[in-house]
Amino acid sequence: MADTFLDIKNDLIEEMGRSDFTALLPSWVKHVEAKCDRVLEFPINEQVFLQPLPVGTEYVGLPTNHLFARKVVFITPDASSGQDYRRNLVYLTPTDFEAKFPIVLKGSPTHYTISGINFRIGPKVIAIGDLEILYQLRVGKLIADGDTNNIVGENRDIYFNGLAYEANIHFKDFESAAVFKGRFEESMNDANNRHFDRRYSGPISMNFNGGFGGDL
Repeated sequence: MADTFLDIKNDLIEEMGRSDFTALLPSWVKHVEAKCDRVLEFPINEQVFLQPLPVGTEYVGLPTNHLFARKVVFITPDASSGQDYRRNLVYLTPTDFEAKFPIVLKGSPTHYTISGINFRIGPKVIAIGDLEILYQLRVGKLIADGDTNNIVGENRDIYFNGLAYEANIHFKDFESAAVFKGRFEESMNDANNRHFDRRYSGPISMNFNGGFGGDL
């Protein structure tokens, strides 16, 4: 059975020797998950979003729970060969995008930026195709006792150490808080290193994207 939020909560109660803090856990969990979103990069938390692009498309809505994009590709069919032509789009800051495309004419997209809650591509699509986005998901939220996510399943010490840090700060045990802060950061670094090793584990191991070695 997969570990759940309740398992972590019970471990924390045992560690602290008290249970009068459970009403505060939702806000502490938000702090831990915000830190995870900033620091952790897990292949298992990555998804591919495929969006058909009609002629004239300039804006595409961000996928649900999008945190950041790893790769954005414009795909067009090549009628002569029957194969798909794939072009990796280059990211520009919004300011640089505006400078490069002051008037966004139609053409084959070469660049993209993030504008509000949308991807903005330039030039506008002149021939139908698909936009393929490999992106990092936000951490799945823990709210109810039975909730779980990819971190709890394989790296529950991240949540435990992060919540123990929050609890000790709340109860003004700063010495213990410092210990758990170090463990929290160490557990996140360890998880990142472990997943990095899996992704770039050498030419005989396929990575999450179906390529070999360091092919991202």
